[in-house]
Amino acid sequence: MIRRPWTFIILGACLVLCACASGPLEHIAMDIDAPRSVAEGGQFEVRIAVNNSGSRPVPLDSMDMDNTWLQGIQVLRISPAPEYGPFEVPVDQSVSYRFDADIPAQGRIDIVLSCLAQKQGSPEGDISVCISNWQCKSMHITTGITADR
Repeated sequence: MIRRPWTFIILGACLVLCACASGPLEHIAMDIDAPRSVAEGGQFEVRIAVNNSGSRPVPLDSMDMDNTWLQGIQVLRISPAPEYGPFEVPVDQSVSYRFDADIPAQGRIDIVLSCLAQKQGSPEGDISVCISNWQCKSMHITTGITADR
């Protein structure tokens, strides 16, 4: 008889974990299209496609960029325009922008960063897109910045 309560507790914990793991993030895919190399002083675009294969719209909450990538790059504009930002996130050494937009069901949203290559080198880091409940997808980006020619 003592084993039955433990069985229900373990089963309940497994159901809670499964429910959390199968949240809206499982329907989200992300892709980054960016040049591998740009000339110092040159402007370039980074396109971030966020796809929602789910049957319901999902709120786009924020986009975060590692400071390590931003060391040689200045973000001039973001489209669609974020609601707030940029603001520093010291916990993970990133810069964050807040959005008030939905990723449509069976649809996508494209975020376009207009950037300026400021300093020679190969800055790299993660760009993360976060949806409701602070669930995030991340991709790594490296941008080679060469001498101005």
